Amino acid sequence: MSKETAILQLMHTPGVGAKRLSRLLARLKAENYPVEDFVVAPINELTEKYGLTEGMATSLKEQLAKAIEVSEELWQHDIKIVMQHDREYPESLTNILEDNAPPVLFIKGNLNVLIKKSVGICGSRKASENGCELVRTSAGLLAQRVINIVSGYAHGIDLAAHMGALEKSGVTTFVLPLGILNFQLKSSLADLISEDNFLVISEFIPHLGWEIHNAMRRNLTICGLSRAIVLVEPGLKGGTFEAGKTALKYNRPLFVVEHEAQTEREGNNYFLQRGANSLKEDENNSLELSSVIDAINSEAPKEKQQSLF
Repeated sequence: MSKETAILQLMHTPGVGAKRLSRLLARLKAENYPVEDFVVAPINELTEKYGLTEGMATSLKEQLAKAIEVSEELWQHDIKIVMQHDREYPESLTNILEDNAPPVLFIKGNLNVLIKKSVGICGSRKASENGCELVRTSAGLLAQRVINIVSGYAHGIDLAAHMGALEKSGVTTFVLPLGILNFQLKSSLADLISEDNFLVISEFIPHLGWEIHNAMRRNLTICGLSRAIVLVEPGLKGGTFEAGKTALKYNRPLFVVEHEAQTEREGNNYFLQRGANSLKEDENNSLELSSVIDAINSEAPKEKQQSLF
């Protein structure tokens, strides 16, 4: 059995969530116990030594056929599994998110994209046309400075950010809120994608569909990958609002876009009152990005802020 199949077996086992899986993988590594040997261990060992319930241990054994099937699908789609303690795993996720770092990532595309300094851009699916155009232009300018544009691959601001980077021959990272086998390249990006200019990341079971709490969880990963976060047209609830709260919680430099076409400003005010920086439109119909670039180029602080909520 491969390590990848063993990981899929664990992830498909009811009750083995991200936190439990992260602790288990860390223990197995410390004990030099290969995960592919762990999943075939006797049920009494799994329960008595490793704390799985009998139901979980039994279910683990039953997931083998499913894990083999999914593993084959991943291979066919050139998708790689990276575990938290693997060399390829993004160090920033562990450094920033600590115990909340995803234990497993499913990755498609150019892993070297993550070597570059990154900025996360999060915004409304229903953002104004002006907001999307500002993001598209600004993402392109940042990409020309060899900055990786990280976003959540939703319509609206996210898509504008990805598109802006690719149009200027930059690189971008799509952080998915669902399983990676559900990833479909949007038609507006099809002519811009090459083998080297993108990376797709998911931390979820490969066939998992969209769920709201996973969309929120995806924002945590965007923050962990990024040296700064830019919010565009946040409301006082929803994914963009939660992304901003996450950035503050994990002490990521946070920037809020302010432009004349924006009608709802309560979300902006909420974050500006809590230490976010204002980003305004310049004379070139872009954003004044010098402060963002300075934050990206500086060493990101590792200490968390005290909770603001």
